[in-house]
Amino acid sequence: MILDPEQYEGLAGFRYALRRFLAASEAISRRAGVTQQQYQAMLALRTGPSGAMTVKALSEQLLLTHHAAVQQVNRLAKAGLVERAPSPTDRRSVLLNLTATGVGLIDRLAAEHLEEMLRQEPLLAKSLPSTSATWRLCEDAGRTCASAGISCRCNAGVAIASSATAVTSATRPGRRITP
Repeated sequence: MILDPEQYEGLAGFRYALRRFLAASEAISRRAGVTQQQYQAMLALRTGPSGAMTVKALSEQLLLTHHAAVQQVNRLAKAGLVERAPSPTDRRSVLLNLTATGVGLIDRLAAEHLEEMLRQEPLLAKSLPSTSATWRLCEDAGRTCASAGISCRCNAGVAIASSATAVTSATRPGRRITP
């Protein structure tokens, strides 16, 4: 599948904005004395229901193995940023909570990250229309497929019909959605 030049530009601009944000995020975290992973763990814990989260839930949030999440929690606990508490409903579970120090740190870091994200907003705003326009076209094409009784799915912004019949997208005359 070949994308339009505008779509390539949108993807490249989006990746560039992400790299800039991640580089700034790393610097913000480093200045505060925590790693990117520790910041992400504290951010996940800050958003947990009632301010607590199990190690399993944290590992799922961070896309880590259970063992890696436990190591992360151990480092955060040693730094005085996280504490463990037994679950009041399940004796087998341990709940993780940010300490007062952890809450203060994540609140400050989150504010700095939000400022940086807003600095990247113009670049993101410039790059997203071409990529989101691709998805809108795909959704429109999906409706065209559905009205013709053909099931299709979006793959990288292109509607792929499951029927042997090719369907012309009503949103882009001349562009075909092929099985």
